Amino acid sequence: MSNASRVMIVALVIVNLTGCALHSRLFPPAPFSDQAPCALPPTASKDQVIAHLNQNITGAAGGSGIVAWRSSHVQIRMPGLPPLPATLAVEAPRNLRLRVSNPFTGGEEVDMGSNDEQFWVWMKQMDPPQVITARHEELPFAGQYLPIPFQPDWLIEVLGVIPMDPTEYQMEPATPDSRIVELVANRISPTGQQVRRVVRVDRCHGIVLEHRLETPQRQLIARATLAKHHRDAATGHVMPGLYVIRWPQAQAQLSISVNKVDVNPRSVAGVWDVPHKPGCPQVDLREWARQVGPVQVTAPPPMGPGQAPQPLEQPGRAVLWKPATDSVSEADRFSPPSAPQSAARP
Repeated sequence: MSNASRVMIVALVIVNLTGCALHSRLFPPAPFSDQAPCALPPTASKDQVIAHLNQNITGAAGGSGIVAWRSSHVQIRMPGLPPLPATLAVEAPRNLRLRVSNPFTGGEEVDMGSNDEQFWVWMKQMDPPQVITARHEELPFAGQYLPIPFQPDWLIEVLGVIPMDPTEYQMEPATPDSRIVELVANRISPTGQQVRRVVRVDRCHGIVLEHRLETPQRQLIARATLAKHHRDAATGHVMPGLYVIRWPQAQAQLSISVNKVDVNPRSVAGVWDVPHKPGCPQVDLREWARQVGPVQVTAPPPMGPGQAPQPLEQPGRAVLWKPATDSVSEADRFSPPSAPQSAARP
């Protein structure tokens, strides 16, 4: 047997032993092209659209869906600040963790997340330094005091690990040719408000373009625009590479760019635990609120050439973002993220 033949046999054995995890590391996800054939018929019903979307989460015969994912290659962008490196992890039904670092020192600046029982927020510049915790049912109270419009349940749905209940939604055409449709559900939010939950879908390709929360009068509460969709060549999972989230009433915007996604990671031990920060005791939200009073969210000053970003300020003067009106372009909807890679599990 020639040396070349031996090398080929060894390579095939390695691929068969390691399965799809190696395949998806060696071969990056395929860009989601707007020119690709439609995944759904042009007259697809509401149930057909939702079944297609849910298949990405629940899995099809012989394949797994997306129950959880994480990435340590995340960039957070906020107007007036440079890109901030971050890690992001999510798992159905209520597990979420976002940690943001200083781009110059590498030190952690923000840690926020949730688990089945509670959610938390920690920011390095808080004075006194504390990890603020609250139970999910306290979200209405939290909105008056936290400098971040944090809605864990909605964000976890946006990040694509919660299947949709077809009995909850109605489908409405959003464009004259009905290629873009909106799935609309009426809900009671964690804050006790009646809200419209809107999911905007490309019915041709079967991908989600936007999530919205609105009042019954259709006043926007929050919007998440999804773009740069890509399909993993090994698993067939479709994921956005860009999430642009806006809270108009708080004049807030946050862009999350995600690369090198690990789908259904084998080990997430401790990720969903409330963090223990040295010198930062855990404090219940109501106790913290008595200490500091309501938070005023203000805009950071624009950065000039060569200027370093202003630090996050103390509660009561929290500087996290400024109003912005830029939007995701049509081209971005089908553009892959920079150097995309995936580490999906078989």
